[in-house]
Amino acid sequence: MASALSPGNLATLKKARQAVEVLGPIITSRANHGNVAEAADRLVSALGSAGFCDRLPQMAADVTTIERSYHDLYAETWERRRRAYDELISLLTGRPEWTELPPAAREEILSPVRARSGDGVAPEDIRTHPSIEQMETDILAVERLRQDATMKLEAL
Repeated sequence: MASALSPGNLATLKKARQAVEVLGPIITSRANHGNVAEAADRLVSALGSAGFCDRLPQMAADVTTIERSYHDLYAETWERRRRAYDELISLLTGRPEWTELPPAAREEILSPVRARSGDGVAPEDIRTHPSIEQMETDILAVERLRQDATMKLEAL
C-alpha cells in the first residue's frame, strides 16, 4: 500500500479524477468517442475500488487516452476557430473599399476580430489558453463580428 502512495501514483490518481470529472465529459459531449467513455468508466470503477493500487498501470493508460483525446479535440477546435477568423479577416480586407481606409480605421475594424482569433497553431500547454467552450463561443461569434465590421466599414 505504501507504494500506492508514491508521488507518481498520487499524481496518477489526481489526473484520473480530472480525466473523469472534467476532460471526459467535455470530449464525450461533443462526439462519439467510445474509447474515451470506456476509459472513463474504467477509471470511475478503479477510483471507487479498494484495490485501486492494483489497477494503477491501467489507470495511467486510461488517463493518457483521455488526455490525448482532449488535446486532439482542443487542437481541432483551435484550428476551426483560426480558420473562421482568417476567413473573416480575408473577407474584410478583400473588400474594394478596404485599401481606401486609413490605418486607424482598419485597426478599429480588425481589432475585435483579432482579439478572438487566436494566433498560430494550438499551444502544447493549454492550461493558460482559452477553453474548448470559449473557442466554440468565439466560432459562434464570427457572424456577428462580420456584421459589425461590415457596418463599420460601410459607415466609413
